[in-house]
Amino acid sequence: ATLVISSADDSNGQASGTITVGPTTVPVSIYYHFQSNIGPATNLALVGSHSDPNFFIGGAGLTNYPGYPMIQMALGYSTVHNTVEGLQVTFYRAN
Repeated sequence: ATLVISSADDSNGQASGTITVGPTTVPVSIYYHFQSNIGPATNLALVGSHSDPNFFIGGAGLTNYPGYPMIQMALGYSTVHNTVEGLQVTFYRAN
């Protein structure tokens, strides 16, 4: 899986981007909160959907490192092809 965060607003804890699982790329909304409002520990939730074919994804995760070099997440997704899957993944920041 690949997560691309294209925009983030620290003032309200909202972000957006895409997640790619296999051949499917899905737009996602991300909601996050810094520990004590300053971090570096941050919890986040992600949700997204794609039509034609139907693909729904959601998950929760955290990052606990200054500079946010990685995000650890547990995700679940379902598809129109009678598939329900779960995965635990670590996303690394591209430089």
